[in-house]
Amino acid sequence: MEGYVNNRFGGVKAKNSLEKALWRWRKLCYGVKKPKRRFRFTANLSKRSEAEAMKRTNLDRLRICIVVTKVALQFRRGVKVHSENVVPDEVKATGFQICAAELGSIVEGHDVKKLKVHAGVDGIADKPSTSSTNGLTPTEDALKCRQEVYGVNRFTESNGRRAMEEGQWQKGKFIGSGTFGNVYEAINRHTGALCAMKEVNIIPDDSKSAESLKQLKQEIKFLSQFKHPNIVQYYGSEIIEDRFCIYLEYVHPGSINKYVHQHGAAMTESVVRNFTHHILKGLAYLHSKNIMHRDIKGANLLVDVNGVVKLADFGMARHWSEATAVLSLKGTPYWMAPEVVQATMNKDIGYNLSVDIWSLGCTIIEMCTGEHPWSGFEGAAAMFMVLHKDLPIPETLSSEGKDFLQLCFRRNPAERPTANQLLEHPFIRNLHHDNAHGSIQVFA
Repeated sequence: MEGYVNNRFGGVKAKNSLEKALWRWRKLCYGVKKPKRRFRFTANLSKRSEAEAMKRTNLDRLRICIVVTKVALQFRRGVKVHSENVVPDEVKATGFQICAAELGSIVEGHDVKKLKVHAGVDGIADKPSTSSTNGLTPTEDALKCRQEVYGVNRFTESNGRRAMEEGQWQKGKFIGSGTFGNVYEAINRHTGALCAMKEVNIIPDDSKSAESLKQLKQEIKFLSQFKHPNIVQYYGSEIIEDRFCIYLEYVHPGSINKYVHQHGAAMTESVVRNFTHHILKGLAYLHSKNIMHRDIKGANLLVDVNGVVKLADFGMARHWSEATAVLSLKGTPYWMAPEVVQATMNKDIGYNLSVDIWSLGCTIIEMCTGEHPWSGFEGAAAMFMVLHKDLPIPETLSSEGKDFLQLCFRRNPAERPTANQLLEHPFIRNLHHDNAHGSIQVFA
């Protein structure tokens, strides 16, 4: 179509069309509503595309500037901006030459005059003294100063790992995909170390992309606080062009779900006990901080070569307090506790940390049978079964295992034991060959 327009109407501009050219176009588009609009949309397509790309790039750079300055000022207690054009001395000392209020008024208020005062997009991008791709200051001195003023930089690990540098990680093979993005193996260019890179495309004005970014930020919010051997470790995050990436501990061979399908014959009760032991230790740590995972299942539990299981995928996690009921429907129906389903129908019903205990029981069934609970039913029908039917307990389990599951599946959440209490259950306490590094002896 673009070639046809160039050949027939090369001298015609989109908004200054000659009447004769438009008449010829109307004859060609006979029967099409609003042919003039049709013509304007198809003319000069290449230029239109270039302009849109430039617009997206400029908006992305400005958004990063806003994030950097706003976060910096919010974390700096006691610093008040008396005028939108005044940058406090403490903030200037760290390299910021524009305040969040001023920058916000330019972007959110579409203030073109202020944009020109600050020498356009390029001028503003320089004022935070920050890379527009990964959010880091380009100089070591400024980075050190900012860390002293605002606290530990999230791109730097507390255990002494090197700061996440732009281009430090090279994306490798595809590992899998989840609800909110794809996961790849990534290799450190300097050390050869491996990590898992979760990636989401940033698409402006796209609701699915916005939801994915929201869940990733939620995951970062929690993982950056955790330090536990049974929770996957967070390394850092960055924006690369139009992609948002977070870097996590690489746990190989992968999820329990994958492990069960590849090594089903090796899933003895001893292995199930060992895996459950590690899951409970991770949950006990989470629950001690009043945090619900809300999506415990085989696909979100990673097992390493030593048989150590780590909780992953915290996109659904949420802080809980007794004073605040949780009403939103989160999680996967087949692993969902009855009160979670009920909360969607009755706003007076909330739920608490015990939902993770129910999901743990469902995961044990998944490990024992190779299938998730209610596998013969679709989502809505599965939710009906969760509400009205008792889950079948595998006959192959020992009496200790059956008792453990019956405790997990108590319909009254208040009667369900806590993760710490379940760690004292005979099903876990009588685990053989357990050691601090997992139960590799079990696999022999």
